[in-house]
Amino acid sequence: MRNYLPLILAAVMALTVAATSTSAQDLSAAQIVKKADDLARGETSYAEMTMKVETKRWKRTTKMKAWTKGNEKSFIVISQPAKDKGTTFLKLGREMWNYLPKVERKVKIPPSMMLQSWMGSDFTNDDVSRADSMIVDYTHKIVGEEMIDGKPCWKIECIPHEDAPVFWGKVVTVVQKDGFIYRRTEYYDEDMRVVKVLSLDNIVKTGGRRLPTRYTMINNRKPANKTELIFDKIEFDMKIPDATFTMKNLSRGGR
Repeated sequence: MRNYLPLILAAVMALTVAATSTSAQDLSAAQIVKKADDLARGETSYAEMTMKVETKRWKRTTKMKAWTKGNEKSFIVISQPAKDKGTTFLKLGREMWNYLPKVERKVKIPPSMMLQSWMGSDFTNDDVSRADSMIVDYTHKIVGEEMIDGKPCWKIECIPHEDAPVFWGKVVTVVQKDGFIYRRTEYYDEDMRVVKVLSLDNIVKTGGRRLPTRYTMINNRKPANKTELIFDKIEFDMKIPDATFTMKNLSRGGR
């Protein structure tokens, strides 16, 4: 799911919306999720991010840049470390491609690889590619409330539609009432066991929006692992050329 992945992340990445004149008490669970899903994307967005991956045996830091346009288009280019520089990812709709500059090869990510690790992290290819999944693939129900950092939050259960092309038995997301900010998302397998948990914090105001700028993914099946995705810079609603989201740009390594 996309508690954001601007793609990630897209992508990946996504997460808050300004309060409107509509009373929060009048909103359905689906409307709350939609509000929490909209703001981090805007019409367009540009982000510079640092991803820190920690496992039992090693640690790794990756820096990247990402452009998005609506829900359908995302482009990511890796800038560090040097061995991965120029590696790119392109998302069009729900399809995703990767370019490997060392072998000068474009690869379409098949469905069989969607649950594989993205860039060695605890995020998956599916997390990065399915920006609108939480909205279109699930039904939503408020199942409780809780406090996070002293802020009251809705707890919303998301059950996939029978024909939805998703991998989770259910998703439970926690949305802060003040600002409609995603604070935590839990991913369950078909046996209703928690597989991984995404927490969002370090909320700052940028471009007139309050956004979480640190995403932390914990994989319960690999308890020694942790991935942090930190937004160093983010801008919204600028003009991005359509040529950014093309196969030609993918194979240019973002140059």
